[in-house]
Amino acid sequence: MNDGTVSDTQDMPFPTAWIKRTLLECLRRDSSVEELEFVKEDKGELCVADICGDGYLNYVLRVWPATDLNRSIVLKQYPPFWRTNPKVPLTQKRSELEFKALTKFYSILTGCVPRPLAYDGEKHVVCMEDLREHTLYRKWLLAGNVDEDVARKLARSLADIHSRTHVTNIGEDALQQLELEFRNKQLRKEMEEFGFEYPYRKEKVTKIISQTLKEHLDSVLEDEDLLEAKSQVRRVFLEKKECLIHGDCHTNAVMVKGSDVRMFDLELAHVGPCARDLGQLLGHYVFNYFHHLHHPDNNNQTHTRMVDALPRIIRAKVDEYLKHLEVKVEDRDQYNRQLMSEMAGFTASELIVRSLSIAPVEDMLTVEGAQPHALAAGCRLMKAHRRVHDVTAMIDTLIDQNS
Repeated sequence: MNDGTVSDTQDMPFPTAWIKRTLLECLRRDSSVEELEFVKEDKGELCVADICGDGYLNYVLRVWPATDLNRSIVLKQYPPFWRTNPKVPLTQKRSELEFKALTKFYSILTGCVPRPLAYDGEKHVVCMEDLREHTLYRKWLLAGNVDEDVARKLARSLADIHSRTHVTNIGEDALQQLELEFRNKQLRKEMEEFGFEYPYRKEKVTKIISQTLKEHLDSVLEDEDLLEAKSQVRRVFLEKKECLIHGDCHTNAVMVKGSDVRMFDLELAHVGPCARDLGQLLGHYVFNYFHHLHHPDNNNQTHTRMVDALPRIIRAKVDEYLKHLEVKVEDRDQYNRQLMSEMAGFTASELIVRSLSIAPVEDMLTVEGAQPHALAAGCRLMKAHRRVHDVTAMIDTLIDQNS
């Protein structure tokens, strides 16, 4: 490792000396980044902690001077493979895409993402603000926290990003330029396969899902109406180019501290349909709903409160998003109806994909009895999504009396 290269082993391959050189190079490129000044100090050593969590793709480190944790930053490195499976190659262009997306989001709405600090294209490293006192939104919800204001603020942030980059506001030429800037064919193809191919291949799915779900698998994979509806959502995913979207917006890509709500993990950002971000996020609220509803201790006050609150949170988020989304269209009511239909499709897709994939959510892993209910809700909504034109219809379809 003395040559400063990244090891191809699965273990964290970064000695402190490599990290220090990398930060010094970033600081030489841009001496105005005060957050990196600590690396020039001779006193003390750098401290490094692995904070990857349950991420699959990248190395994520917290770096700080031993004398002051409050000066920590996050260093994210993007290897040419999946971090959790080095045999699977992966383009390192995602490092550039994430830095561009962080910069773009931050310029549109300061404070909606961690502040981007520096980028090293040779080492494929992005440095950013450390949100060390924030909590992952998923864990926050699982712990029984409920706050409509948090949901509304996140909805406003997405509406602002979508509005400021929407084709009806910036024009076709600017949107095409944005699409070129955030184009990544390999990641785009993998997103398509992950969302619309792998979960529907029985030979792959049966190896990874729980026995509880295996009992329901044939009824899902042999449902022709469901498969046709899935193809319709896939076409929207591939063909609709509206604005710059997060691209992987779920509750583990959001952090919360009081009223401060930040999105992160933007390496899949691209030009696509508005409905994708909202639909994906709503799917994870639904997972959380079924987690609390079917928890073995579901008479506990916390679980009861969350079951009552989550449908209201879904409604509040959708209402707030539609209120703040600015688009220039002739018939806004018709636009909203179509947007809701597409949103329902992506919500359904997320419920099915995460139930039948290698990336299940903690909400379901910890309460296996909830898994078939979440999957069934996704299937119901997928088949009905073209008839869903408002949030009430979406909630009614997701949460029926047999859930």
